[in-house]
Amino acid sequence: MIKFEKHIFVGNYAQLCLNFINYKRSLGYKYDHHQCYSVKRLCDYLAENVSNVSGLTRSTVEGFIRYRDAETKINQVKRVYIIRQFGLYLTSLGYASYLPPSNEIKLDKSFVPYIFSKDEIAAIIRESEKMKRVYQAPNAYLVHPMLFRILFGCGLRISEVVLCQ
Repeated sequence: MIKFEKHIFVGNYAQLCLNFINYKRSLGYKYDHHQCYSVKRLCDYLAENVSNVSGLTRSTVEGFIRYRDAETKINQVKRVYIIRQFGLYLTSLGYASYLPPSNEIKLDKSFVPYIFSKDEIAAIIRESEKMKRVYQAPNAYLVHPMLFRILFGCGLRISEVVLCQ
């Protein structure tokens, strides 16, 4: 068991997973909490399904990237990406590793964005201003109207607003 930032890595691949994160960071990749969590999930999977460090077999990779009930395709694509990157890293260290094709999972590209009218935006902001103070989220009635103004006024995505520091 190895503790790394907020995550605990277990199993035979724990040190290799940590080395992989540090390697990616040394190349200039961010590898923040989200990417580290993805690597931790891979490490947990390997700890449960692989008895010794010997690279990645096709069955191991396919087990990790298989579709899970009630998940979005993008989550599956993220698993393909992380195990592919980890496999490339292991290959560079001399371990034989199966690499899934990068286009293994096809995403649905039929999404059509909805464009709000000015009246709809104004109505959403008016409704957000009607929020009352509640015990569970005492500042939400102040934050939400501002959040909607920033989202619509600046054209930002929700993740850009809530993750900004």
